[in-house]
Amino acid sequence: EYMGLLFGGFDGENLLGDTFLFNYQTLAWTNGTWQRNPRPRYRQAAATFSRLGVVMMFGGVSDSTFQNFPNETSFFFRNTSYEKGLEPNTWYQLAVEHPEQRLGSAMVYMADDVIVMFGGANANSYFGDTWLFEAQKRMWRDITPLLRRSPRPRDVHTFVRLGMNRAVLFAGYGEYDALGDTWIFERNEEAFTWTPISLCISPPKRYRHSMAALNGTLSVLFGGLSSDDLPLNDTWLFSAALDGSGYRWIKLNFSQSSEYPSRRSGAAMATVASRKAFMFGGLANTYHDDAWMFFYCSELGWTWRQLQPSGQYPPARAGHSV
Repeated sequence: EYMGLLFGGFDGENLLGDTFLFNYQTLAWTNGTWQRNPRPRYRQAAATFSRLGVVMMFGGVSDSTFQNFPNETSFFFRNTSYEKGLEPNTWYQLAVEHPEQRLGSAMVYMADDVIVMFGGANANSYFGDTWLFEAQKRMWRDITPLLRRSPRPRDVHTFVRLGMNRAVLFAGYGEYDALGDTWIFERNEEAFTWTPISLCISPPKRYRHSMAALNGTLSVLFGGLSSDDLPLNDTWLFSAALDGSGYRWIKLNFSQSSEYPSRRSGAAMATVASRKAFMFGGLANTYHDDAWMFFYCSELGWTWRQLQPSGQYPPARAGHSV
């Protein structure tokens, strides 16, 4: 089954703590009574150990005054192949030492069942640290001291996988302003590097945007808030050569008759399969509850398609994870 998991967010009045499953093949939502749901929150970081059928979530903020940051690492087990004796479709909070509490960080799954996390912020500061979580060891490790250089501290950025051991980080919000820089993270066993990429064409500065991998060389970016705090609805591809020899941003243009999402920030986007990405929700003048699929084909081009799912639909929200 191709399944996506949606958790949490904010609907304009309340923090949400609900969990929904979305079947990408049947386009059906399921909202069951999941055991041990994490407490409500938004702007948490999440990533999937795809080989293990496990979703991992860290941090976020659990009140609208930005004073309560749940310093928790949680696993959602879609199946029990990762560890015997566990119940499927269940949340578990891990008893591990955590990075400092924060919201707006970003995580990406890499080879060897490792997740990498960068950045975030809390009431006191913005973070520019890089952490590894190894699934088999159940352990967080701060690798910042091993890095020669790193991106500026920030939150509400995107961090997306490029193949097995590379990922691209883009934009976000720093201490004083929106950012528009592009960085490549590479992992070679115990060697880690951040490399800034300077390109002639790239998306304008932004934060709270959405991004997902399409395959090992392509990622799609949508929307966010501009440096003037205006919601955006542009779509970009990030292209990376397999050998790391070249990178470029490509702005996609759509005809007026084309179907594509309205302006928004805080939507959640996830990889579905090769050259497909799913997006739900977000915020502009109102909170959205619409679901979209992005398709890319080198021969036929690209398109957005609004979905009409069945089942119990999640309420409108932003700042959730999927």
